[in-house]
Amino acid sequence: MAGLMLASAACHRVVAVQQPLAYIAANNPKVIWVTTHDGTEFAVRRPQVAQGDSVAGYVGSDYRTVPLAPSQQVRVRQNAQARTLVLIGAGLMMTAGIVYFVSGQKSTPFNFACIEDPDDSGGCMTSASRGYGW
Repeated sequence: MAGLMLASAACHRVVAVQQPLAYIAANNPKVIWVTTHDGTEFAVRRPQVAQGDSVAGYVGSDYRTVPLAPSQQVRVRQNAQARTLVLIGAGLMMTAGIVYFVSGQKSTPFNFACIEDPDDSGGCMTSASRGYGW
């Protein structure tokens, strides 16, 4: 579960947008974060462009219209393609490493069931045929 949460975080980033009204109209984000000139930050869920230079949406549980002044910053969540590719590559490499490690553990350097006979080319002698009685 934690890995899934990390993967989700790695695949997205929050960035400031220069033209928030145009961005909201074109991309229909689920949430935006508005930072006012005094540093107060709040989320607007399901934002829609409202009258003039305002955004309407849910702030907390209240539906509000928020005027966007030029001094306010609006940030949105976007896909982070480079991070996603790095995460996928790292996951594939880790999976390949685990498969290599596990598959290497199944074979032993000395096969007890078959002991090579130095007098025979490629033959196999079991412990019983050598007279050990195993």
